[in-house]
Amino acid sequence: MSATAYTDRVAATGSGNPLRSLSAEEYRRVKRRARQIDARSRCAFSNSLVQLYGVRAFRGAVIDLAMKLEGGRYFSRTLREISRVHHDVQVGMYTYGRSTLPGYYPPGSSVGNFGSIGTTLVSHRLPSGCPAQHPLFHDPKLGLVAEKSSSYVARPPIEVGHDVYSGFDVITLPTCRRIGDGAVIGTSAVLTEDVPPYSIVAGFPARVIRKRFSEEVEALVRESEWFLRPISELVEEFDCFINPASVQMMNRLVSVMSRPPSPIEAAAS
Repeated sequence: MSATAYTDRVAATGSGNPLRSLSAEEYRRVKRRARQIDARSRCAFSNSLVQLYGVRAFRGAVIDLAMKLEGGRYFSRTLREISRVHHDVQVGMYTYGRSTLPGYYPPGSSVGNFGSIGTTLVSHRLPSGCPAQHPLFHDPKLGLVAEKSSSYVARPPIEVGHDVYSGFDVITLPTCRRIGDGAVIGTSAVLTEDVPPYSIVAGFPARVIRKRFSEEVEALVRESEWFLRPISELVEEFDCFINPASVQMMNRLVSVMSRPPSPIEAAAS
């Protein structure tokens, strides 16, 4: 879409409330930057770095180099490939926070695209009936106790949806197995059960405070599945993402997103 076509379409969208939009010059800049992000997200040495990560002594250096070459945690495809290959964890594109660090989540876990994850603490079950609860006595990964004689119970996998926002110091107990798409989790919340999609939760234990959208708007956001597309494609509809969601705006987004997508996985190719 040309810059002129973008500004004409935004003006035609119209509503009773003023909408934030980009000037033609800003739109060109955003499109250029989005293309750069996707193009840079996988470096030429990606496969070699994934293999080198298998040598434990090099892991820290590999992570640092991947982030430097590929634009950091938001964008690095190598970090995500390392998590998949070496830790059996799927981390979506553009998600940032500690969840992007390989080995952070239990094997079998998945984190969606466009997540904003703070310092979320993933708790484990430790044997409270033993004299010592410290993982040095129970966790075979620390090298003191053999796997077959360990009383350590690994934390079950967790599924985190797309576009999830999590504040700092959130504790996720093993009884929470899924955080739905679009959820918002308040700072220091303690998650004892699954979090419904598009809900705002907070507290100890965490409880649903309210839904983010009306039922009609939420259904349209779900239908659009915008989070399955690369940022270089989403900037074509930038005004839809920087304004409060309305039925009119989301209907337009659903209509545009009905065309065949460019998969996120192929955006850097």
